[in-house]
Amino acid sequence: MHKQIELAINEKLYDFAEVDKFISRTEIRMEELKTQRNKIYNQIRRCKDPTAKVDLIDRRDFLTSEIGALREKINIAKRIIKDRPGLEESLEAEKALIREWYFPERAQVKEKHYEGR
Repeated sequence: MHKQIELAINEKLYDFAEVDKFISRTEIRMEELKTQRNKIYNQIRRCKDPTAKVDLIDRRDFLTSEIGALREKINIAKRIIKDRPGLEESLEAEKALIREWYFPERAQVKEKHYEGR
């Protein structure tokens, strides 16, 4: 749950439609990185220069770590969608607590006492 909240805050995902868009954008970005990584794999295979090969391997490793991070974000975002009903209840409860904290006069129900005539 903590990672879901952290992702929503960091990526400014304020509703579930934005989470869906985030998943789509991130999947597209991940495919682009995979394409780049495949090109680097081919370059590594053809490369004869050892120093250039080391640089290519470093770039490949960097892209692999980026792809892994994006994959983790996608999985967290998919858990947000999956946990939607429970999250909506939690958000409403959280909003109520915030309203009570910042606007205590609105949260208190004023009782009116009438004296008989």
